[in-house]
Amino acid sequence: ATLAPETEALEVTLLTCEDDPGYVSLLTGAPGACSADKGLCDILLQVRQACPETCEVCPPQPPSLPSDIGTCGVYLDLINDGSSYFVYMYNAVDVAGFQFGIFVDGVMQEVAFTADEAIGSAAASGLAVSGGTFGTVIGIDVTGEATIPATSYGLLTKLSPSVSAVSSNTCLSDLIFSTPQAEKIMAGSPCDTALEDTATSCLALPPAPSAP
Repeated sequence: ATLAPETEALEVTLLTCEDDPGYVSLLTGAPGACSADKGLCDILLQVRQACPETCEVCPPQPPSLPSDIGTCGVYLDLINDGSSYFVYMYNAVDVAGFQFGIFVDGVMQEVAFTADEAIGSAAASGLAVSGGTFGTVIGIDVTGEATIPATSYGLLTKLSPSVSAVSSNTCLSDLIFSTPQAEKIMAGSPCDTALEDTATSCLALPPAPSAP
């Protein structure tokens, strides 16, 4: 089965990037003291995960989410700052796994990618993100328990390519997303208009008629 949103109006929970107010300093033992551990940011992943603002690892503000995403259950966009790819996702249904390719000037980037484990909904949910030398990025959880909750919009993952490509014409395609029940989710991105037949994109397809 392939899942798509059942309603036209988007329900959106914006993901934020902020320090955990309950974080307990490893150096002083004081609660809510991310600033005391700033010197540990480059050493310990757990500090970067709990204190992204203090460690200055928060991503750029996400691109604007379209008011209408057609029949897509997932919408992806990204920002290429010349050294990293910040991938943003809106998901109308729970996501348990994904795969996509990054295209620059219409060409898939056949390079390896390293995901930042400190930020993004994939890392926060327990999905392991990896990118092989052929440019495909995969997010999975071998236990089958990790899930990105529905209606969230924000950073999915930050990717650092082995070879950077500076271009404003960067987008995501070859999208494969699935639910915890292993059902395929219809997914779209701005790449649909650049690389694919827009008539077959879920961004352009009309919603299915409602059941009587």
